[in-house]
Amino acid sequence: MSPNDPIPDPTRLLHQAQKSAPTPTDPEVLAALQTRFPELRLERRIGEGGMSTVYRAVQTKLQRPVALKVLREELAAQPEFRARFEREAQAMAALDHPRILRVLEFGERSGVYFLLTDLVDGVDLRKLMELGQVSPDEALRLVPQICEALSYAHMHGVVHRDVKPENILIDLEGNVRMADFGLARMARGDEPPAALTRTSQILGTPHYMAPEQWRSGHVDHRADIFSLGVVLYELLTGTLPIGDFAPPSDREGVPPRLDSVVRRALAQDPDR
Repeated sequence: MSPNDPIPDPTRLLHQAQKSAPTPTDPEVLAALQTRFPELRLERRIGEGGMSTVYRAVQTKLQRPVALKVLREELAAQPEFRARFEREAQAMAALDHPRILRVLEFGERSGVYFLLTDLVDGVDLRKLMELGQVSPDEALRLVPQICEALSYAHMHGVVHRDVKPENILIDLEGNVRMADFGLARMARGDEPPAALTRTSQILGTPHYMAPEQWRSGHVDHRADIFSLGVVLYELLTGTLPIGDFAPPSDREGVPPRLDSVVRRALAQDPDR
């Protein structure tokens, strides 16, 4: 490709998404946090969710860009949220795969609970979708990468339980990295306490949750398959599969062969 060639999707959209609506950073908050992490050079806030805030930083000795995820102060005082944060770190640390965000460090400093990971220089899938419909061809390039990540996690006893566009990161080369394992269930451990399970259901995203996850919260890898089916349908059609939804092939350009894939992934019965 020459420098004058147009940038192909999704790279063009990724650059647009990265430039649009930058997340404002409170200088005082950043300065207070910097004192706890002298080995890092904190640059700016790059994301915020229901449980945590993520900052772009640089490991000064290695000159390596990283992401610092910090549990919200008001949640750090609650044992169930600290436990969830620790479970996320443990789940991610148990997985070593190019499609899964890598954990570099986890701990607590002066009451600040943090998770240090690789930095994905890009955006999450939600932001990419908000810029415009992802083409069916691009959806079919992204989804197998998500399948690779989930298949590896499942083989190693980890069920994500919160697969949705916000938790799927895409770098500027169009490569997928799965993130946010805060609701993950690990086969080598017991289910979290009842309070933690209830909280996970509240914080989960309803339209992406498998029916069995709604009923009990006790799920296996098939719940992730259901959630991925929702993501695939949304990528292909721009809508969620709610109620008596139309097959994805009703949208121009979507191959009819994908109808059976989506239908099977979204089966209400886990055995199907």
